[in-house]
Amino acid sequence: MQQALRERMGSARSDQTIQLDSLVRGPIFAIVAADLDGDGVIDLAATDPETRRVHVVLLDGEGNKRAHTTYKVGPLPRTLIATDIDGDGAMDLVVGCLGALRILDGDGAGSFTEGPSFEIRGSPTGLAAHVADRTGRVSLIVAVGGQTQWIDVPRFREGRIASFVDGVMAASGPRRLTSRSTVLTAREEDIVRLAVKGLAAKHIALRLSISVRTVESHLAHVYSKLGISTRFELVRWFQDQRERA
Repeated sequence: MQQALRERMGSARSDQTIQLDSLVRGPIFAIVAADLDGDGVIDLAATDPETRRVHVVLLDGEGNKRAHTTYKVGPLPRTLIATDIDGDGAMDLVVGCLGALRILDGDGAGSFTEGPSFEIRGSPTGLAAHVADRTGRVSLIVAVGGQTQWIDVPRFREGRIASFVDGVMAASGPRRLTSRSTVLTAREEDIVRLAVKGLAAKHIALRLSISVRTVESHLAHVYSKLGISTRFELVRWFQDQRERA
């Protein structure tokens, strides 16, 4: 079946039809329409379970594809929502995969980087976001096997957990950051401090005047030392350091 999305513009240029069957190899389980790059034009994102990817299609307002990028997310990505999950003003994507929710952290210009992931039981059949009125914090509501799970999402971008990270550093004083018997090098500490604030590798590289490859290499070493594999786990590790201090 041909996959397409038609958007009513309510103007002289009435209809826009975007063909997705030429972009997505397998059946599309979820599509979202949202302004993903902040230009005021509705863009598209769609899951592709066959390739375990999310397709992001940026549009130019005339019904034409301006850019098309794919992001690998995990097995059976079947649910998808777009929401500003970290409160930075940029649209993010939350993908429901088998056993986990994957967050693609938007930069406001149509590009995404890997954010936290959250374990769930089974494969989600429904997904929604709830924003608390007073705090602005986001909770994810997931439907799996006839049951509902609520997941509170911590702030993970710079400015949202910066005070938390600074508090950890102040509590630990001049000591090296440690995890059991593991000690991070001075350069690893510099990179970790920025990474847990939510900065992407390219922004860390600019801040420290080093290459992106160097940042990624140091983060890989840190993950190996600490026995973790995601940024979210790195933030959790910081929390553990605060509790120890």
